[in-house]
Amino acid sequence: MKSSRVEVTEVSGNPQDRGYKYGKKFRNQIEQTLNELYSSFERARKWQRERLLIEGRKYVPFIEEYVPEIADEIKGIAKGAGKEYDEIVTLISYYELGEGIPNLCTCFGVTGEATVNGETFIGQNWDGEKPVLGAMLYVKRETGPNVLTYADYGFPAGYGLNSEGITVVWNSVHCEKSQLGVPAYIIVREALHQKLLSEVINRLVNIKRAESLNFIIADKYGEVYNFEATPDNYDLTYCEKTIVHANHFVSDKLKIERDLILSEDSHTMIRHNRMTKLINKKCGSIDLKTAMSFQKDHANYPKSICRHPPAGATCSASVIVPEKREMHVSFGNPCENEYHKYKVQ
Repeated sequence: MKSSRVEVTEVSGNPQDRGYKYGKKFRNQIEQTLNELYSSFERARKWQRERLLIEGRKYVPFIEEYVPEIADEIKGIAKGAGKEYDEIVTLISYYELGEGIPNLCTCFGVTGEATVNGETFIGQNWDGEKPVLGAMLYVKRETGPNVLTYADYGFPAGYGLNSEGITVVWNSVHCEKSQLGVPAYIIVREALHQKLLSEVINRLVNIKRAESLNFIIADKYGEVYNFEATPDNYDLTYCEKTIVHANHFVSDKLKIERDLILSEDSHTMIRHNRMTKLINKKCGSIDLKTAMSFQKDHANYPKSICRHPPAGATCSASVIVPEKREMHVSFGNPCENEYHKYKVQ
């Protein structure tokens, strides 16, 4: 076993106070991440720092209009980290600013119809270009559910669940449609602020999405849905037993002119089909350990579900149990690292 448990960072108070505590604690990590962001865009697009910030500022009005609580928290993060507000917004909006750059994640959901004891399991392999750690945030809000989320440094959320059992994992998908709107990472956090699954769906449908995305969402009753969307359309699928999603569009409803990730590399299709096969083989006898085993699979290595260099890396893997308000997280490749249990109340 290589990695150790990531300790929970608890933040409370009003949104700006929460953000300030978060930003101050991870000031050095946020500084490093921002520097890497500036260097990356300079290499890839020849954008200097100020050009990138000009583009990032365009998302500010949409964040402040649609999710003012999160906007205030971002202001706090910036102050705590000793950075400008627009720098943190730009960091959070890298997914939209770097359209066409794939994020390499595999998600699944299995309901009580597929498990041993009737529990629902929601899983995510969180993959990136290189193995990095993030923060395990426990956000104690003054009103509304508390949030437990694993997030890259400076981000309001990555994936997670809340004290009402609402669970969100997600995948990047990219087509040729995009617009100015609310960045995906902020939509994740906004979804985790809701008490009911219907409220989550309403927010996902009605929020002005800047980019394409795919969410698997669940609640404490074991209800699971898949929400696949472009900026101007969406498809909502109900999960009776199992659901799987990687990084390409699967909806027949959405008219996609060109799937940018699938056209770049077919490994997303292989991961999707492999995860489906693994789950179907165990359907009806899936327990927590079995769910974890899906995330360790190496078919099509190194571009596998459990991803390895030089083809990127699985930075964390999580199996979430909404009914129990539990997250079981492996930091680093799950084939090499143990899972640690976290709870939200």
